[in-house]
Amino acid sequence: MAKCSICINPVEDNETMCQECKEYKPVSIDWKKKAKELKELTDKYKGKKYDAMVSLTGGKDSSFVLYYLTKVLGLRVLAVTWDNGLIREKAWENMRKCVEATNSTHEIFKWSDDTTLKALQGLFYKFSKVCYCPIFMAFGAFPIAIRENIPLIFNGFSEGQRESLHDFEMPDQITHKMKFKNFYKLWKIMLNMALKKSDKKNKDSHLREILGDLENCANSNTIDFYPVMIPLANYIDWTNMEKLEKTLSTIGWENPNKTSVHSSCVLEPIK
Repeated sequence: MAKCSICINPVEDNETMCQECKEYKPVSIDWKKKAKELKELTDKYKGKKYDAMVSLTGGKDSSFVLYYLTKVLGLRVLAVTWDNGLIREKAWENMRKCVEATNSTHEIFKWSDDTTLKALQGLFYKFSKVCYCPIFMAFGAFPIAIRENIPLIFNGFSEGQRESLHDFEMPDQITHKMKFKNFYKLWKIMLNMALKKSDKKNKDSHLREILGDLENCANSNTIDFYPVMIPLANYIDWTNMEKLEKTLSTIGWENPNKTSVHSSCVLEPIK
């Protein structure tokens, strides 16, 4: 039976049922088939210094992505983290343990505290939202992946969190380069609008710090490929929290506060 917070006592064909509940159809996924597709995809791109990149926050989902790619698929992984000043100390500890246990390499990038603050403030003032970490992670991850020639960037987002910067499949490079350029152009406009609100005087210097590497990649005529960002949740089901924590404990991960959402972020309790 369909349920949501709007439909108090929904029943089939009830006139009071919201349209979404009326149209809801359960999704059936063959996870064994999806796991096979994932292995075929990663096998195709094996053999470089790094087979894949993981956007690592120290939370349960990104830590599981690191675990799965290394321990199950046997990939050589570069883990990348954006240090935004909001990561819990326990999450940093989890990252250190998981990177060591999976024999991965860890690269951390950050901007100045002032630039980070003004970007987050401006986006909140302009668009009433604070959770831009997945987008900001991409600003740093894409140039690093291009520099290291890493074709696949995996993250722990669900399909519902994908937004517009992720792809289900490997597109041809001409198409993906166009998407990459459009992604850069869109966020240059968005940040321009936001920084005019929070720090108009220093807007241009903040933009250069945040988007400089991405701009160089977007406007380059010498780059032969552009990496693809893929949510592992498209291929692997890990929604069982008890099983997930048991699995992650094998690489040293510990839940800092027994929360089920964004355990790595200090802002989570107030969002």
